[in-house]
Amino acid sequence: MRGRKTAPSRPLPMGEIVLLIIASLILFGILAGTAWAFASGRAKPGSGFSARTPETEQSLRDEAMFRDLGTLRAPTADKVPSVAALTPVFAYDPGDVAFREELAAKKNLLRGAIVNWFHGKTREELELLGDEGIKRELLTVINALLDTGKASRLFFPDYLLID
Repeated sequence: MRGRKTAPSRPLPMGEIVLLIIASLILFGILAGTAWAFASGRAKPGSGFSARTPETEQSLRDEAMFRDLGTLRAPTADKVPSVAALTPVFAYDPGDVAFREELAAKKNLLRGAIVNWFHGKTREELELLGDEGIKRELLTVINALLDTGKASRLFFPDYLLID
């Protein structure tokens, strides 16, 4: 039976020894300083963070937008269709995780519903409704598809009606 041959050990060069000593001293200094800070009461973890007030909660709620639908192009119902190019954005409560997940899961369904809604309208009907009327009607259509919550507002950062 043959035994395993091990490589002969070589002594560490002086440069590596010096680096190991320096690294050990730095690590010891960090650990000792941390222990001293906690033992003396000088460490106050989390003290730099302020508590959320109702005002900050409201501003966070207002800033949460679902932008994942992208830019949609939807032909109208005219004989020679116009094309509505729009980017729908929904406002939602960022604390409602289930609703955010539902929006992500139903992204394609929502895109299809918006395109179909425009496909059922003529250019004249869209012009009569105006931006606010279009948003109001689309919000109703979209919220009918959602189960866990409702989109509170609908925005169009981009909206064009192209001949």
